[in-house]
Amino acid sequence: MPAHSSWQLIVATMQATATSFQRDADATSEHHSDDGSSATVNASRSARMQMVMVAVGGFSMLEGILEQTRDWSSPFRELDDKLRKIGAASVANEFLAFRLAINVLKHGYGDSYERLLKKEGLPFRVKGKDQYFFDEGDVSEIPGLISVDVDFVHSCALAIEKAMTALRIPRSDV
Repeated sequence: MPAHSSWQLIVATMQATATSFQRDADATSEHHSDDGSSATVNASRSARMQMVMVAVGGFSMLEGILEQTRDWSSPFRELDDKLRKIGAASVANEFLAFRLAINVLKHGYGDSYERLLKKEGLPFRVKGKDQYFFDEGDVSEIPGLISVDVDFVHSCALAIEKAMTALRIPRSDV
């Protein structure tokens, strides 16, 4: 089996790491199912925070790799332009939604957040301006404007894979 390219390694690592974090959180939850202790709550919240870090890190790694290997000064803008030029607008739109979500995870309120609030049919949840919780009573919820779980991270990884595949960026290039 050939070695993964850099972008394929990012995708595989994001998926495996998020799955591992979820498995650990589920095991802790099962072991302490009736236990509302701080240790149990913190383990659940830690898994969510780790998933945020994996998603943000994956996109940051991709951005750096595209800068280095494609000589693009604005990698995500150029990626979007190239996807639209080849007629892959739906892939570009999906990638953009996750890129905006990553920006919101990093920076909070701002232009990316406002843009997401205007979009319909997003594959993830965005907290409204007057919303304090995604799911009141969910002890695993962490502060943030985007609901991040294992599905979110897997979807981020898939958006990266679709974009790179649509552009036919070969294994050896990135």
